[in-house]
Amino acid sequence: MFFSNNFLEEMKYVKESQEKGGFINMKLNNKSIKIPGYITPITFEGENVTEFLFVPYRGACIHVPPPPSNQIIYVKLAKGLNADKEAAEAKAAKEKADKAASDAKAAKEKADKEAAEAKLKSDLATKDAENS
Repeated sequence: MFFSNNFLEEMKYVKESQEKGGFINMKLNNKSIKIPGYITPITFEGENVTEFLFVPYRGACIHVPPPPSNQIIYVKLAKGLNADKEAAEAKAAKEKADKAASDAKAAKEKADKEAAEAKLKSDLATKDAENS
């Protein structure tokens, strides 16, 4: 993988700033966060990715041109992750959540319909009682 001199200089500046405590939001330490983006693998150990750049859009590589350095996150994992496995698990979780949302919507629509029918029957019964 080839890096432009400008990119390496920017990443060096970011690393130096981080070592001095800059660019780091300490309030996020030990918190779970979600950041949308894509993995650009750098280093593998077997099938696991151990180092990667987390970038804002698919296909964002350092040669196409790269995203701004403030939109690139360098990640180094001791254990690594199996990107294919993680992606499959994320897809399954999303499908499960989508199904649950769809089921909840269908249940609400059914309940709303039953409530409307019950109200209509009640209104008709009340009208029949008034006419009797």
